[in-house]
Amino acid sequence: MPDQESDDSKQTVEVYGRGRESLKVFSSSHPDRAYAKGSPMESKSGLRKIATTLASVISVALVLTLTACAPTTKFGSTAEFIQGKFTAEGVEGFTAGKVDYGFTLEAIAQLAGSGQLDQVRATASAALTDEVVVGTSAAKAGYLYDSASSSLKTGLAGKYLFASKVSGIENSSLKANVLAATLAGIEADGTITGSGDNTFDYGWVTLGLVASGENATAEKVATKLTKFIRGDDGFGFDTSANTTASSADAAGMVLMAFAAVKDLGSAANQTARASVQAKVLAWLKQSEVSGNHFEAWGDVDVNSTAYAAMGLKAVGEDSSSISEWLTTQITKDGGLETPWSKGAGDTFATIQSLLALDGRSYPGLIGK
Repeated sequence: MPDQESDDSKQTVEVYGRGRESLKVFSSSHPDRAYAKGSPMESKSGLRKIATTLASVISVALVLTLTACAPTTKFGSTAEFIQGKFTAEGVEGFTAGKVDYGFTLEAIAQLAGSGQLDQVRATASAALTDEVVVGTSAAKAGYLYDSASSSLKTGLAGKYLFASKVSGIENSSLKANVLAATLAGIEADGTITGSGDNTFDYGWVTLGLVASGENATAEKVATKLTKFIRGDDGFGFDTSANTTASSADAAGMVLMAFAAVKDLGSAANQTARASVQAKVLAWLKQSEVSGNHFEAWGDVDVNSTAYAAMGLKAVGEDSSSISEWLTTQITKDGGLETPWSKGAGDTFATIQSLLALDGRSYPGLIGK
């Protein structure tokens, strides 16, 4: 739980929330005292009244300013579609009736970045604060730990750290435990132990570390990604023989990782990332279909298109045509249709697309 606030801070929150007792924060500490008209205290009391009025006006203006600046989305029905996929435990994955923790964390991040998390905040809080659900380095159980080997799922841990940051949900103790375990699994050159050169693991760990203020290590992890580039100058799921082609979602993930650590590290590391970034951008341009989306295995690939859009946005490239194309995939239920969703919104594709619809990216949520 958050630290107990002082009385003054509680009252200030009431002002920002425009509570009925909000003006108490500015009232006299002794409101029961009255002063006769013309007494020496009247002028001080009058000043207090003026100060109260001014403070009230300033507070209301601040509320309006903060509200205007709060993140929102132009695609409310799509946000509602994602919210509707939450149960008390999280978001169901590919297996019916079974929560997918990765889906859940990404949904939390996308909704939080779009100002739409409040409707599912209770579930999000449990997903980020419950030690039994998340797992700790002592118990080595929970979603972040492999049930067979008890090893940390480092990529998922990176996603947890990122979602924790952007959600604003208080979980400092558990987050510190996950961060320490994540750092322990990263070698001096940025290699993630046990990852198998997984592009998405490296990308999420980079984002999670930057979100946690661990820039020096994040930069090394992102630079290690440059070693995974394929012969066609693209990136795939990993570097194993099972990955037979480059994909736009992997390219987008790499670009977001590079954007998160821009200008960090040695000159040599920055040059290496810049060189690979240029190649990835060229690969995306060459692979783009009709100048606005990407395909895989002969069908439109909504997930990859969304990640590519976020990646391009993160490195300062124009992604507006891609975001516009994504809007054409929105179905009547608010979700985004995929070739296999039979006219309905696809849960995973929609979870990964909300930010891209609005022209946002993951690094942008942490000020990068």
